Amino acid sequence: MQSEYTKRGFSEVITPNMYNTKLWERSGHWQNYQENMFSFEVENEKFALKPMNCPGHCLMFGLRTRFDPFPSFDPPPSFLSSFLFICLFI
Repeated sequence: MQSEYTKRGFSEVITPNMYNTKLWERSGHWQNYQENMFSFEVENEKFALKPMNCPGHCLMFGLRTRFDPFPSFDPPPSFLSSFLFICLFI
């Protein structure tokens, strides 16, 4: 599967398996899914294992830089793929 994605112009990305719950709150996932998310504390901060890729991938798109000399044109789309596991706690 990975070789097929590469042939079609996708770049594989690797995201962490846990995020600070502040990210989950910001994305709205915490309010809706916290009871089914495995969470724990690390150095007085609360973290949760990821049950979906959305917030991490949104962060990556937010970090994209624009090298386009013509600001009126959008940069070409990025095609990202992720083959990491997600943790569902049901």
